[in-house]
Amino acid sequence: MESDEMSEEEASDGETESDDEQDSDKDEDEEMTYDETSGVDKEMKKAEEEEKMVSQHKSQDITTTPSKLSTPSKYVPPHLRKAADTKSEQQIKLHRVLQGLLNRLNESNIDKILVDIEKCYSTYPRHDVTSTITNIILASISLRGSLQESFVIPYAAIIAALYRLIGVDFAAFFVQALVENFERDYNNCQNSMANGDDMTEEGANGAKEAKNLLTLAVELYNFQVIACVLIYDIIHLLIKSLNEYDVDLLMKIVTAAGAQLRTDDPTSLKDIIDEIQKETQKRDASSVTLRHKFMLETLSNIKNNKIKNGPTASGQADKELVMKLKKFLSNLDRKRTTKSAEALRVSLEDIHNIETKGKWWLVGASWRDNLVGTESKHKKSAKVASDLQKEQTLQEALLKLARKQGMNTDVRRSIFVTIMSSEDYLDAFERLMKLGLTEVQQREIARVLVQCTGNEKTFNPFYLHVGRRFCSVNHSFKVTFQYCLWDFLRECGEREVGGLDRITSESFDRTSGEESKVRVGRILNVAKFYAGLVVSDSLSLSILRSVNFMILGRKGRLWMELFFVHLFLQAKDGGPQALATIFGKIMDMRTLAQGCLFFLQETVIRAPNSGLKPDEMEVVLSGCKIAKTILSRK
Repeated sequence: MESDEMSEEEASDGETESDDEQDSDKDEDEEMTYDETSGVDKEMKKAEEEEKMVSQHKSQDITTTPSKLSTPSKYVPPHLRKAADTKSEQQIKLHRVLQGLLNRLNESNIDKILVDIEKCYSTYPRHDVTSTITNIILASISLRGSLQESFVIPYAAIIAALYRLIGVDFAAFFVQALVENFERDYNNCQNSMANGDDMTEEGANGAKEAKNLLTLAVELYNFQVIACVLIYDIIHLLIKSLNEYDVDLLMKIVTAAGAQLRTDDPTSLKDIIDEIQKETQKRDASSVTLRHKFMLETLSNIKNNKIKNGPTASGQADKELVMKLKKFLSNLDRKRTTKSAEALRVSLEDIHNIETKGKWWLVGASWRDNLVGTESKHKKSAKVASDLQKEQTLQEALLKLARKQGMNTDVRRSIFVTIMSSEDYLDAFERLMKLGLTEVQQREIARVLVQCTGNEKTFNPFYLHVGRRFCSVNHSFKVTFQYCLWDFLRECGEREVGGLDRITSESFDRTSGEESKVRVGRILNVAKFYAGLVVSDSLSLSILRSVNFMILGRKGRLWMELFFVHLFLQAKDGGPQALATIFGKIMDMRTLAQGCLFFLQETVIRAPNSGLKPDEMEVVLSGCKIAKTILSRK
């Protein structure tokens, strides 16, 4: 008997050992297949294994407690059912997959992660994926600590990419949640500071979270997910109290997106600056902090276009990262099928009124404005119609003015109307670049600018700033401005300017000896225009290389005199070094240098037709001496 029992135990031990070996072989096979998978497949497989364990535990609970299944429950209609407090197994699995993907997010693997997220959209319900991504990203950003922009920028970039790939419903859902969370944390911070709870090392409750969420919102604006409307609304919200924390948040917006805000809506930026200055003037000068003064100075620089540091001001690395990801987003439209990527022009008020008015920015969303007792917008239709009529009347007036001023082609008239209807020179530059002109048609921009400058009653520096901007972008505009000057001088009677083979002007008839009727005011305006281009280093004095200073006519001599006079006056702020740089560039062109030296000594030093004041005459004389010293060198 004992031997039989011994044999049975040995057999059972052998069976268990063989079973263990088989189990270990299976485990090894599973590990090999798991290692071969990657990305979303690996995360999904891990979630499936845990899902099996959860289902086994649930089956055990069901077998042990059968009485719970037999208890009847009352039927609840779908519209009265509350949302489940706990997530389903599928949602837990989805959360685990997306969390793993977003944890590995950086600028180098964003493309692969997008592919895996698209797989999730094809596998799971779209709303579950959108809400899960939103919750994960907002939880990662709204931390109680200061985050670097290099951490926030990749999240903003992947949101912009998903906006293009998934559609406007994703962006609308995310932006709504982002704004609601920001306002919640911002209000908590303001309440904590009002109650005196901001004396801790970590600061007021919600302060860090709100600042991090605002950084994400600004980066979404830089990536064209939201328009400037929402950013300006947030700025208005911050101006209401304008305490030290608000100033800190305003500095975050200004340094990261100030230049872009000025480009998109300069009028609103000007109103914001005026409002902040009025609020500051109400306060005691001693209570205004250095940070507050620095913010005002930065806003003033942005208003005057003195800040040219790109989309971020936190460092060169962040700037390069933004440019790299913007390039990735632009290439995304070429590699894949994308939807419309126009920035959402949703405002803060629209988000506040979602419960009563619906989401007008979503296709198919309800619009219930007139069903809740609010004022009908039909009363405003008359005002809108009148505004459209005024705009149409303005366009017609500008077209009529364009024909009157000799804009004899459709391209010139289009350029003229665009320039005249612009807010400022930056707006004019942006709108002209968006006209989609060919390289040949773009030359007409320089001709229209010169013609508009001459037609003004007094000199308008607006055209000069537009010309400088174009010269800084493309060298071909410098050549075109040079040819425009030669055309103008030939119109003034200098037929040999530009070479005999380029004579096209008919304003001076050699047989009759009658000079062209070019106004003195036009000569003065064009002289100031080209003097400004030379002083700003957009052009050089080499534009005069085809001029024969020995045989200048009356109006050509007048233009040359006014040109050099205003060249010296505009270069006064740069000091002698500015003039040395200007005249030093033509030292190797001996014919031009000798011609300029001759004209300065014979005409400009006396300035008989300039009508200068004594102090201005001193500046001109000093400039002539410096130019003579530079040009006399061998």
